[in-house]
Amino acid sequence: MLRRDSIQGDTVARFLLTMVMLAGILLCSVIVSPVRPIQASLTMASPPSVNTLPATGISDTGATLNGEIIDFGWPNFVAVSAGFDYSLALRPDGTLWVWGYNVNGQLGLGDTTDRHVPTQVGSATGWVAVSAGASHSLGVRSDGTLWAWGSNADGQLGLGDTADRKVSTQVGSATNWVSVSAGYYHSFGVRSDGTLWAWGQNHWFSSLDQGGQLGLGDITDRHVPTQVGSATNWVAVSGGLAHSLGVRSDGTLWAWGFNPHGELGLGDIGQQGVRSPTQVGTSTNWVSVCADWYCSLGVRSDGTLWAWGMNGGGELGLPVNPSILVPTQVGSATNWLAVDGESLHFLGLLSDGSLWYLRGPFQVSSATDWVSVAAGRDHFLALRSDGSLWAWGANERGELGLGDTATSPTRLIFYPPSCQVSFEWGATTSYGNQTAPQTMTGTGAFSADITGLSPATTYHCRAKAVGDGTAYGDDMTFTATTATTAPSVTTGDASSITTSSARLNGDLTSLGIASSVQTCFEWGPTTSYGQKTTLQTMTGTGTFTASISGLTPETTYYLRAKAVGDGTSYGAERSFTTARKAASRLPLWVYPIAIAGGLMVLMALVAIGARVVRRLVS
Repeated sequence: MLRRDSIQGDTVARFLLTMVMLAGILLCSVIVSPVRPIQASLTMASPPSVNTLPATGISDTGATLNGEIIDFGWPNFVAVSAGFDYSLALRPDGTLWVWGYNVNGQLGLGDTTDRHVPTQVGSATGWVAVSAGASHSLGVRSDGTLWAWGSNADGQLGLGDTADRKVSTQVGSATNWVSVSAGYYHSFGVRSDGTLWAWGQNHWFSSLDQGGQLGLGDITDRHVPTQVGSATNWVAVSGGLAHSLGVRSDGTLWAWGFNPHGELGLGDIGQQGVRSPTQVGTSTNWVSVCADWYCSLGVRSDGTLWAWGMNGGGELGLPVNPSILVPTQVGSATNWLAVDGESLHFLGLLSDGSLWYLRGPFQVSSATDWVSVAAGRDHFLALRSDGSLWAWGANERGELGLGDTATSPTRLIFYPPSCQVSFEWGATTSYGNQTAPQTMTGTGAFSADITGLSPATTYHCRAKAVGDGTAYGDDMTFTATTATTAPSVTTGDASSITTSSARLNGDLTSLGIASSVQTCFEWGPTTSYGQKTTLQTMTGTGTFTASISGLTPETTYYLRAKAVGDGTSYGAERSFTTARKAASRLPLWVYPIAIAGGLMVLMALVAIGARVVRRLVS
């Protein structure tokens, strides 16, 4: 249903507001009964999109499985209702989701904080109908109980008082409610026995004796549901700003309330309005109605669309006329299914699935799979046959539910987006194995390692994503490699290195499939080695060594371990350098003689030098 401004104030404020609206300065907001989607054509699930990517890291016993999330799908809805800057929606599982403006608790979440993304209301799964008013909300559950929440200044919640409610609260104890319509400040409900009930505001300006929108014969507000007349054949109702419309099972149309622009369709204008349901014309083929602030629209069983009331800008799809006093056919089409609008902006849905804006008219997008539409004060919501919900229009309060305040037409997705991903795998397309689920909060690649494969065996795998439904990637195959049969060996660092010898070290880490393995070392001064130690037989894993000699001092040697079993394997190459050879030393007794001889030579040289000096002097 559409909503109206949640303006609350005294009589003077309301009088001034009405004068402005009557002057045409402000636009009006459409109030309609809950939009009924064509549920038979709706897809009940829209899972994420996931791809299976080729496996990597394939060995004889394990592999890495790879996948990719393309998108997270979108929430599916079966009914929507737009209020004053906020939205209500029902999902196939009967849960209620809300978003947008929340100043009066109209979202039913227990607070007054706006929400910019769809948020579930409680845990109940039995919601079957909802209607958003200006700032109050109504809902019916599968057990026939009626619930209300939000603004209650005029008793529009039907709870016997005028206190706001921030959570859904049951209205009375009746269990036979089937539909509801939230007007601007007033409310309607139809019970399974065909009776019509009304409550909330019943005047526009009581000082001017105007109103009667409850249809109870007076302009007195009601704080609890009160039966409208004694008729038991009501099938549809729509509450507007201060007037109301209803359809009975015999196809007759009825109107009551404020009538300054002929919005009652009775052929006249009356400021005081009509205070009890009054039949509009004599047609008996009306099927649905939509009450706006000062205008009305209706669809007949022959698929024709009719409009009346305020039309100063041609918004009804008719030639400009300030006041159209009786229902007048819009165009010549005979395949209209429903109509809805807001602020004198109306959308109509045709049986071919196309959506049209009445002022013009012109088609809204080229899609032809629309199944229902709901309009708020300045934003629109529409459902397509795949269950996806689309939103456009004003978004300053997050009423589009897109996680921001942008205004472009956009499909709602999960916020925050997330899903559980995993892989199914096995030797057949029955799989039989599944990896542990992982939570993805963004699109992109994901992977999982698996072990326990049989060598040379082909396996099937597919990616799996669980969000709003379950999706699978394509089946892909990979083949485990042939089992490794050769032993595994590593080369250790050489030890006990001297000028001419060293100890070589290795480690046999696997015998492969052999029961015993021959190990040795290849070594030499180049990487061609050229030398090999004696083979050793090993029947188990562990370290092994070999000593080599005849090495040259200060020389670099290269080595690698070797293992021969059911195949041959080598360890990594390593190197070492032999030590420097120590210099030769003289016997100890030589040193004193050498020192004495040196002293004698020195003394002789001194004596000779002295003689030479004396001769020169003489």
